[in-house]
Amino acid sequence: MVTIKDLAKQAGVSIATVSHALNETGNISAETRKLIQNLALEMNYIPNINAKLMRRKQTKTVGLFVSFFSGSFFMYLTESIYHFLRIRDYDLELHIMKEGGDNLISKLLSSNIDAAILLHYNFDDKDAMRINDLVAKENMPLVYLDRETTADKSSCVVIDNAVGIKHIVEHLAETGHKKIAYLRGENCYDDRKRYEAYCEAMSRLHLEIRSEWQFDAMEFTEWASYHYMKSTIPSLTEFPDAICCANDCLAIGCIKALQSFGYQVPNDISVTGFDNLMPAMLSDIPLTTVQYPVSRMGQLAVSETFRLMEPGEKGKLLWTETKFIKQDSTMLRLDK
Repeated sequence: MVTIKDLAKQAGVSIATVSHALNETGNISAETRKLIQNLALEMNYIPNINAKLMRRKQTKTVGLFVSFFSGSFFMYLTESIYHFLRIRDYDLELHIMKEGGDNLISKLLSSNIDAAILLHYNFDDKDAMRINDLVAKENMPLVYLDRETTADKSSCVVIDNAVGIKHIVEHLAETGHKKIAYLRGENCYDDRKRYEAYCEAMSRLHLEIRSEWQFDAMEFTEWASYHYMKSTIPSLTEFPDAICCANDCLAIGCIKALQSFGYQVPNDISVTGFDNLMPAMLSDIPLTTVQYPVSRMGQLAVSETFRLMEPGEKGKLLWTETKFIKQDSTMLRLDK
């Protein structure tokens, strides 16, 4: 392999001159710079990237850590993060790992990255506090997308779930729905915040929260929702007039399960979602749902990593707005 010493010997200059020529630094003539760069091409010189990174203690890489990778949300989010990193001439390194706790912390700190973006369900707030302390010691910015926690080098960018669900429940109440069920997904920050908002809105509007109408598919997938509701619907002693679902995939699976028993949406029962991403766009029945800017989440996460790279900058909490979308999966109840 051709080395920088070989280039210096062939060009008859010092190693320092070759380094300046290849890195576009230093006070050397344009002719000498061009000569060395052409010589590097002719000799197939490949720079030692690892050595360069060790010298400057920078990798120009940001790591995205997720516990799973499926669905349009992760596709849009990753695409957005990658796009805004490339604008700054940074690379994205994707880590998909189910394990949390010490395994996640070890992977996070041992990866050769300048900053990290974290959307990982399998660790608790104590782990987050440990991570915050460790990344601060390493001077490595960290941005959470799944919890409200900030520290010296840790920020978070989260969806305003409460406002989104509030608008859904209020819409259902205003259109005459009095028996509103809720379908949850995977146990995570967004799921918990959406369910808490549902309970708060129902209580505020003096609507009954019935235990038999608190459904849990355990996952945020259409498949899980469909099979859960298929097994649950026959056991209901009384039927709700609306089902508020924690995301669009759950809503679509729920609708298909209802249709398999002969129920019509929204004539017999209204169904709502949350996301307004690809599944909602492809749904046979356009979903009444909540939209939030996934691309904006990625942009804010990238902006925060670079802000936290600056000396003296501290972590902060950022919210992404939501927008209520009224479509065809809900209707006015005539007995309002």
